[in-house]
Amino acid sequence: MNVSPFPFHGPLEPEELSGRDGMVQTLIERVTAHRPTVLVAPRRYGKTSVLGRIASELADTTTVIRVDLYELRSWADLAVRIDDALAAVGGPGRFALDRVAASLQFDLGLVKVNFSRPDRPEPDITVDRLLDIIVAHGQRTPTVLIFDEFSSIIRLNGAAGLLRTKLQHHFSTIGLLFAGSEPSTMHMLFAETDQPFYAQADLVELPGLDFDTIADLVQDGFDPPAPCDLARHLDSFAHGHPQRTMQLADAAWRAQRDDVDPADLWPEALERVRRATDTAHELRFTGLSPSEQAVMRLAANRRPLHGRDAELLALGSTSATAARRALLDGGHITTTESKRVEMIDPLFADWIRRRFPI
Repeated sequence: MNVSPFPFHGPLEPEELSGRDGMVQTLIERVTAHRPTVLVAPRRYGKTSVLGRIASELADTTTVIRVDLYELRSWADLAVRIDDALAAVGGPGRFALDRVAASLQFDLGLVKVNFSRPDRPEPDITVDRLLDIIVAHGQRTPTVLIFDEFSSIIRLNGAAGLLRTKLQHHFSTIGLLFAGSEPSTMHMLFAETDQPFYAQADLVELPGLDFDTIADLVQDGFDPPAPCDLARHLDSFAHGHPQRTMQLADAAWRAQRDDVDPADLWPEALERVRRATDTAHELRFTGLSPSEQAVMRLAANRRPLHGRDAELLALGSTSATAARRALLDGGHITTTESKRVEMIDPLFADWIRRRFPI
């Protein structure tokens, strides 16, 4: 086999996704039963791959509309994203959507072109009409509407409110799935009383990979079999982080093909991945503010954000609170049940511990 059994670059093809069957089926059951659902996961946890698998499994019976809101910038941008998602629908679903759009005197796939004209339409009105098309189609045909990176909606004043107004009376006919990789923002959008979508959907957390899943991946992916402790090393180092687990497993698989001694397979794999990612981690770290850097150093070394270690880094309580909030909102860190702050990316944490030991 010349192709690695451990793909980790970008979203996976539906058939490549492993270890997520239970979650995929749970989400399919929810959206087909018209139970609005929020899927929350940190970046690189495989959220988009899960959404792709859901779309693939529903394709034969349901019109799946996937709207990617990553780095949303404006109302015009929102209109183009929704229009692109509708234009990307294939098969009978696209034919039915075109018929609905024609009845509303609207041409799908041309919003970007129309916005380039001197007499361009109003972007918010265009969004309103696109949502009308989705609602009308959903009343005739089984439909699932997926918003990926939904947390970006907060950048547009009134956008979340418009979506709720247009969709709230159609929860019984359209399956809704909102996904996002900024957990704190997603919780705020659906759990705080002053938000339009308050209590409108159930939150589902996408967990990391458990040890049994990692062990199965290693067992199925290596021929000849990998050392029996490789799965344990992957689990202990990556803490279930899906993308990093697959990246490290891929490095071990390639090291095996390079005839590295089985006893050295794990340290060689770790060293290869460190060399491949150290520069990116340094750039990522230098892009943080001084207070955020201090919080990340403490989190990586599993130290509290107050006390002697924080004082050594000149991190005051006010700065620590603000930096902690920004890093939580950005999906860089998380908090445990005991309120301890932890980093999400195990390789980034490893780089910080090696670069800035406390």
